Parts: sequence; structure tokens; C-alpha cells
Amino acid sequence: MRITPTVSRPRQIVLQFLLSSFLLLGDAFAQNHASLSGFVRDADSREALIGANVMVSGANLGAATNVEGYFVVNGIPPGTYEVTINYIGYKKLREKISFAAREKVVKNFLLAVQPIEAGGVTVTADQEAAQRDLRIAQLNVSVRSIQSLPRVVETDVFRALQFLPGVTGTSDYSTALAVRGGNTDQNLITLDGITVYNPSHIGGLFSNFITDALKDANLMKGGFPAEYGGRLSSVLRLTSREGNSQKFAGSAAISLLSSQATLEGPINKGAWLLALRRTYIDQVLNAARSAGITDFELPYYFYDVQGHVFQDLSPRDRVSFSMYLGRDALDWEDLTLVANWGNRTFALNWRHLFNHQLFSNFMVASSRFDTKFGIGGDGGAFGLNEILDHTFKGDLTYFLTNQHEIKFGFEAKKLSFEYRNEFDNRSLGGIKQEPFYAAAYLQDLWRPATRLTVQPGVRLSYFNKATTELRLEPRLSARYRLGDNSAVSASWGWFNQYISTVQDELNPSFIDFWFSFDKTLDPGHSKHYIVGYETELASSGLNLTVEGYYKTLHNLLAFRETRSSFTQELDFTILNVFRKADGEAYGFEMLLKKPLGRLNGWLSYSLAYVYKDGQTINDLFTRYPPSWDRRHALNVVASYNLSRKWEVGILFKLGTGFPYTQASGSFEYDVLGEPRDRRIIFDKVNGVRYPDYHRLDLSFTRHYFFKAWQMDLSLNIVNLYNRKNIFYYVWDFDKNPAERDEVPLFPFLPSIGVSAKF
Repeated sequence: MRITPTVSRPRQIVLQFLLSSFLLLGDAFAQNHASLSGFVRDADSREALIGANVMVSGANLGAATNVEGYFVVNGIPPGTYEVTINYIGYKKLREKISFAAREKVVKNFLLAVQPIEAGGVTVTADQEAAQRDLRIAQLNVSVRSIQSLPRVVETDVFRALQFLPGVTGTSDYSTALAVRGGNTDQNLITLDGITVYNPSHIGGLFSNFITDALKDANLMKGGFPAEYGGRLSSVLRLTSREGNSQKFAGSAAISLLSSQATLEGPINKGAWLLALRRTYIDQVLNAARSAGITDFELPYYFYDVQGHVFQDLSPRDRVSFSMYLGRDALDWEDLTLVANWGNRTFALNWRHLFNHQLFSNFMVASSRFDTKFGIGGDGGAFGLNEILDHTFKGDLTYFLTNQHEIKFGFEAKKLSFEYRNEFDNRSLGGIKQEPFYAAAYLQDLWRPATRLTVQPGVRLSYFNKATTELRLEPRLSARYRLGDNSAVSASWGWFNQYISTVQDELNPSFIDFWFSFDKTLDPGHSKHYIVGYETELASSGLNLTVEGYYKTLHNLLAFRETRSSFTQELDFTILNVFRKADGEAYGFEMLLKKPLGRLNGWLSYSLAYVYKDGQTINDLFTRYPPSWDRRHALNVVASYNLSRKWEVGILFKLGTGFPYTQASGSFEYDVLGEPRDRRIIFDKVNGVRYPDYHRLDLSFTRHYFFKAWQMDLSLNIVNLYNRKNIFYYVWDFDKNPAERDEVPLFPFLPSIGVSAKF
């Protein structure tokens, strides 16, 4: 076994940072300083607050809470100080605390929600604690901001993310995310630490997750730290709400296509939460058919079940269980079409405090995604894809000093992939793989100076199906504060990916089919380079962030079009079915954000370039943009509180049209020797573009307040001025000359929704 890649200079830099992190600790241990640690929670529900700022005024020390709401402030000189806790949307809390030499003060803080009145609310944040946090190419979207936006039928966290700079939605009909030029399968999506595969319904129209059951969505667009791996482009970390441990509560919502409900409450020394959602498209159309209103039928539905429960075994121990179940089902007898796909995830988590400085999380999880597709009955086509992911992982954080926050951990995955195609009860090819993935990481959040924060890290990964080699993934990020309200940052890292989906530029699928790399090709590899600048315009309440990035992409895969027809069963090795492609992506992004007040939201702009280099359908080596390349993208997201009872939301998107491959003719093709259909002849891959895309969405929400509950009535209008954006073109080559039809994206689409909570 050997370690690759062999690097000298980059690895030396990382190792020097890690070594210096430990050499400088001796002086810290010699101090007679005190410490403050604890949790910051919502006063009403006791939910942990992620990213709350804790500031020890006078000592110029502070910290931000982690994903569990935990914080540690070390190095506090003996004395009495005012401790300030601040979190956006909550009332600031101030409390005087006395610290003796070497005293370890453990204290939890409860923050009360700050209501937004008609005149607005101004919250002044303590910047010192936030400035210590290293958040390069990271964006947080709160559930509150998602719920205030116009929506396609209902709120959706993935659709909100598509309005952020550097994030591209592949179409109106899909919640898939292409981040900074990466494929949609290059995003690591986790729910409470569990990897989730293909989290979407109706081919991507809805994402799987119920918004009311989520607490936080954190998107890392690149340069992510060593604790994350296995993907080339981004990490989307979703955190479930824990449940209300103080009282029984709930919410419900009804839209034109679905209904959902969320219930929560205390249980012993903990809480539980259960969220349910189901569409009733099939039921509505059945009723309309029975009433003679229509003859159309769509025997389709999906459902989601999302749950979380925890118990505090002691002040230092918490055990929690998270689960998600989701399923799509389509059984169209008239078309002899049957499709069934869905996710299932379970996770058992143990959170343990060894002492106030050593925080740990251990998790055992199982994630499954499967899809079955059939058309034509017993003698027709059938496809199956299944991925199983059994994971054991541990993450530990050692708050050594105020200058060093060391994080280390491990991850082990037993994976299973099955992919099978049949036609006329004969196999067209298939694959079954059972790889093993393991990784370990070490990183240090190091503050060598008041204005400088550096995070070196290294990740070591192993994947037995593709190679017997250990792969080293060094990471390095830094942030330097220019003043009280501005900073510059930079990030660099190596990333590997061992699994992929079928990527067909000409015939994109609504459902992802997963498989792992084999020994015929090295795993996907990427290098990220990111620089950024951020500033707070204090007088106006605006935050401005600009970033530039460049990343290389190696060993990408694209489907060989010559493998679309078979006369015999396919030899399913990677390079026999797919062609190799390398690439690069680079660009510039700007985000202007106003998080507080009656008017809040953001404006973003992206200038992006992404290219693939590889063999095309004609076996010619060429350079081309992938199907999700959008050169220019402008997004406006805003919510305005007209009063306590009325709220208006707008979404506007303007972007360059996606590239596509021009059709020039057709020919007949066969499957297993039998003529079946016509195949289109294409020109240069993605050589032309669709017209520019733009769309304006609008929403009005009326809040009704009662003694013990609240109801919201909303009107949502998608594509207010009915812009005809193009999804794709369909060619009819049976006519002479051939005719082209346009398949549009969302038209003018009004909808209403009702929600309530108690």
C-alpha cells in the first residue's frame, strides 16, 4: 500500500502549520486563566442555536457556537466581566460573571425571540466573536428567510439555495444544485450528518426535506475543511430541529399539490419531532374524473416522513435518533409505465463531553436510495438502481486554548451499488459493487494573532474498489481582519470523489443512477483556489462579500452515446461505458445582503466559466461547456414587512441561457437487433445556447394572530409577466423541412397556501 499523491511543498506547508499549532501550546498551559463554556438555546423551545456569538467584554475574547449550540471561551483573566450573547433574530442577552484563577465556569444561556414589529427592528451584532469564525465560501440560509419567499407551490430549501451566487439550478423543474461549475452529483448532502442521495421528488420539482422540520442549512461552496470529503464541489449540511422540550406544539400547511404537518413536544429529559407530507395529485384528479370534469389521470404521489428524538442522559451525554423516509410512486396502466423511487435514512448519535474542552459526536447511520423503472409490461424495458450506505463516524473537537481549536475524526462506509437494465426479459448490462470507504482527518483552527485566523488540515482517504492507495487531501484556509468591519480571506485544497452518477449531456435523466469508480480509472480529483473580501456597511446594515475562485476537475465521466444501442450484453467497466473528461471552472461572485429590518434579503451576481475537455459523441477530443453552464447570473431576493400582519416577497432571476447541442438530422437505431426508434444526429456538443432566462416571482402573506395559535394565508405568483423561458427543443425529422417545437419552463402560475402553527 502506498500513499498518493506524493506532494512536497503543499504538504510541507500544511504539516508545518500543524506542528507549530502544538509547539506554541506550552505557554498557554502555564497561564492562570479561567474559561467559560456551555450551550446557547432558544428560551421557548430549548433548541440549540447554531452560530450564536458569545463575547466576554473587556477581555476581548469570544466564540461562536457550533452545530450543537456549544461554545468554549478560554484564556479569561481573573475578574468580573459582562458576557454578551447575540444571535440574529433574538434579543441580546447581557450578564455579569465573575471568574477566579483557573476556574472552569459552565453556564447555559437562553435567548428570547425578537419580534419584528411594523416599525422594524434594529439589532446591533457584536462583531468580535463573528470575526474569529473562519467561513470562506460558506453561506447560511435560515428557515425563517425561506418561509418568507415566493414559492413554487410550497417552501423549499433547495430552491432558496438556487438564488445564491455560484449556485445554479438545472431548470425550473429541478431542485438539483450545480455549484461553481460542478456536476450535481459532486455535492455532499447531509441531514444530521447522514449522507442523502438524490433528495428530490417528481424528477426534482420538490426536494425531500420538510422545511418546518429543519433548523439550519449551511452551504460550503468550495475549499471546505478536512472534516468533509468524498465530493469535489460542495457540502450542504442540513440540521433538523430537535423538537420543543418545554411544551407540545405543531404546525400544518396546505397547498394546491400537497399537505404537511409537524408535531413536537417533550419526552422525559428530551424532546421529539415528527413531520409528515403527502401529495394528493392522484386523489384530486380521481375526484375530478368521477365528477366528469376531466379525463386526464396521473396516478402519482409522493410522501415524506422526517423525525428526530433525543434524551439527555446526563449534563454531558445526549443520545439522539434521526430518520427520514420518502417515496415516489407512479403506476400508469394506460402507458404500462411503472416507476418507484425513494430514500430511507436512520442515524443513532451519541454526543459526549469528556470535559469542558473535549466535545465529541459518534454516529452509526444507514442511508438507502433505490429506483425502479419499467415501461411496456413484461416484455418491455426495466431498470433498477440501488445504493446502500452504512456509516460509522466520530468527530471530536478539542478547545485547547483560545488560539487553538483542534478537530479530528474518522469515517468508515460500507457501500453497495446495484445497477441493472433489461429489455424483452434480456439483460442490457448491469453492475453490482460493494466498495469500502474510510477516512481520517485532523485540522486546527489557529489564531496566531488578533486579526489572523488560519485553518490547516489534512484528510487521508481510502477506497478499496478503485485503488489500494491511500489518498492525501491537504486543506488550508486563512482570514485576515483589515479593520473592525472588513476582512480578506483565501482557501486552497485537494478533493477526491469515488462515486458518480450517469452524466449524459444529450439525454439528461430525471433520476440519478449511482455507481462507484473501478480500477480502470482514477477517482475524480479537484483542486480549489479561492480568494475573498468581506465588509459590513454598518450605517446601512448591509454586508458585502466578493469572491474569486478557480478549480481544476479531473476524471469526470460522461456517457458514451455509442453505448445507447446494444447487440449484446454490455461489459460494464467504467471506460467501456463512459468517456473520461477533465475540466476547469473559474469565476467571480458578489453578494450584498441585508439580514435585518422590515426590508431584508440579498442581491447577488455571478460571472462563471466552466469547461470540460474530453472525447465527444463523435470520438473527437474537444473543449465544451457542460449543460448547466450559466455565464452571467443576477438574483434579487427580498422580503418586506408592510405591517405586523402583511408581508411581501419577491424573487427575480436573470441569467445567460444554458448551452445545448444542436440537432442536424436523425437515423434509425435498434435495441438487440430490432428496429425501435429514430436517433438524432448532433452537431458540436453544447455549441449553442438557449435564449436568456429571466423570471419574476411575487408573494403576499397575511398573518392572523390568535390567542394560542397563528395562521398565514399566502398568494404566490410564479413568472408574474409570463416570460417564455425554454426548457429544451424537440425536433420532428419526419417532416420536411424538419420542425422545431419549444418545451417551455414555468408559465404564469398562481397558487394559494394556508399554514398554521400552535
